[in-house]
Amino acid sequence: MRAGLALAGALLLLLAAMAFKGVLIHLPSPPESPGSGFDANRAAARLARVLGDERPHPIDSAQSDAVRARLIAEMRAVGLQPRVTDEMVCNGFARSRAVACARVRNLVATIGPAEGPHLLLSAHYDSTFAGPGAADAGMGMAGLLETAALLRGRPLRRPVTFLVNDGEEMGLIGARAFSASDPLASRVD
Repeated sequence: MRAGLALAGALLLLLAAMAFKGVLIHLPSPPESPGSGFDANRAAARLARVLGDERPHPIDSAQSDAVRARLIAEMRAVGLQPRVTDEMVCNGFARSRAVACARVRNLVATIGPAEGPHLLLSAHYDSTFAGPGAADAGMGMAGLLETAALLRGRPLRRPVTFLVNDGEEMGLIGARAFSASDPLASRVD
């Protein structure tokens, strides 16, 4: 009897929590003075614009091309001047049964002084074949964009490079391409 009451009580608590879900996951209000800090609502709005119709956008697909174009527009809107790299890369997992190769297009932008070791901030923009990539790593992209908006125009002690790489879902091949062949990779510490 007690176990039944405990279960019923737990179910009622769960139902109550589900009823108040909107309150529990509500994003905080933006700061009083706009632009003074990280704004989760602004980051979420940027992510929504980048993802568009929220269709899966795996590497080297038409959907990935569309997401990349919207991402470039958002990067420019926050004051970045991204350059697009384009190369064929394989995952190179020597012990794996399968090797994955694909055309990788990374987006790279740097702000701050021209000299000095670079601080690298990175996320990926490709998704799996089955999901929209909102959590993995759409939130990372949104965080990078919001961080760039906050840092842009401020005096920085060292260069900050934003890498939004492609091909993470195929075995980190975009990151591999950056570290193996991008001239900025040697300047990151």
